[in-house]
Amino acid sequence: MFTAATGTVAQSGDVSLHVVAVGGGAVALTPHGSGNALLFPDRCRSRRNACRVIVESQPDPAALNPGGRPFSFGAAVRITAGQVRRGANVLQKGLRQSPAQYKLQVDAGRPSCVLIGVGDHRAYIARGRTAVADGAWHTVVCQRLAAALVLTVDGAEAARRPIPPALTVANSSPLRLGGKHTAVGNDQYVGDLDNPFVTIPAAR
Repeated sequence: MFTAATGTVAQSGDVSLHVVAVGGGAVALTPHGSGNALLFPDRCRSRRNACRVIVESQPDPAALNPGGRPFSFGAAVRITAGQVRRGANVLQKGLRQSPAQYKLQVDAGRPSCVLIGVGDHRAYIARGRTAVADGAWHTVVCQRLAAALVLTVDGAEAARRPIPPALTVANSSPLRLGGKHTAVGNDQYVGDLDNPFVTIPAAR
């Protein structure tokens, strides 16, 4: 649940989130359940690739690094057919060229989970076959198990991809919602987003 989307800070759970926008981009609050979700708008029609906006965590990126532990991440999304984009990044930490990455995306309206491990630039993708761009809310979750990456949609398994048991995910990037950055080609997510989470068990 989000309680603020204007000014500089939004708050979801116990993670502080900072709104970063360029070219007139902005997020808005939209009612969802007992609270509010964030609405990520389409780009400005008059300026190609303008109106880019993301929300990112602050201030300690290392706290959201799972390392080699099993963990999960996800969000509730609502997308219409008219909001479908070729690239649509919902939640991610790290870039493709970073030392490592985890990401939830809904490219072309279909959800998928991505993991890239430290020292292994191969992208392991659990890709759903069914689109979620029907104007309804869907809860999309990615789970990193000991040797598999699992995608679930509304509680049902939608895809599973084997991964190396030794795969480790750690980088210095913040957690970002709605896009990979604010530069041109940021794979801007367009639609409603609520209840983003990353769950990492305590290190033993």
